[in-house]
Amino acid sequence: MGLDYDRRPVIGDDEEEDEEATYLQYLKMQLWGTKAPEVLELLHGEEVLKHQTTLEKVRVKHWFDDTPEKFALVDLKSDGKATARGTSFQSYESFLSLIHRRYTEAVEDIEERAHLSYTSAEGGAGWGLSGQPILFRFELPSMTAVELCEHMFTSGPPFRFMGVPVRISDDYFSVSAVDLHVSRPVRFEITSEWLRVYLDKGSCGNTALRLLTNLQHVIDALAEAELDGDPVPKLESQTG
Repeated sequence: MGLDYDRRPVIGDDEEEDEEATYLQYLKMQLWGTKAPEVLELLHGEEVLKHQTTLEKVRVKHWFDDTPEKFALVDLKSDGKATARGTSFQSYESFLSLIHRRYTEAVEDIEERAHLSYTSAEGGAGWGLSGQPILFRFELPSMTAVELCEHMFTSGPPFRFMGVPVRISDDYFSVSAVDLHVSRPVRFEITSEWLRVYLDKGSCGNTALRLLTNLQHVIDALAEAELDGDPVPKLESQTG
């Protein structure tokens, strides 16, 4: 286990102690071996750490044909970047194909079930609405819904949403935004405990998956998403 820790000032003079400075408690941990899941579970059990402990990178040893001598040791980061070393490029290529296939399945599942569109009723008598919003749940122990909106709709990274929040009530906002990553419109309902995302037909399911990743890294490590009661992402393939 490797640990890096510091106490870095976010606001104030970083050359000397500043009583009015705001400090960020920064902890970086790297784990190797078979006990990593147990350590992560232990951290998630601590009240002070569970909302701040998230995965930035995982390392996977992958064999293409179960030959011990032919393997790829792949570091896969939360932003999708993959780097590898090992003895078999074919094993690395096989692993990337597996990840791409599973991500594609998740995106397509979201688009199939969440896209909002109008459909004509049987017999032409009126119209119906198909699709449904994606629900994200989280905790904001030290942040209000106003501050969450200020984080999300700056047009910059990591969220890359451009929009103007409209206050409906003290803890409830509506936002018509643009996802600058895919250049598509997306609508939000936001409170301090949950938010809903509405994807129009033609929007990319990648918007929801990126949002979940960014919420877990910036807002709450235990943030979750669901669609029609099922967790997001929902992966059907068990291959590999």
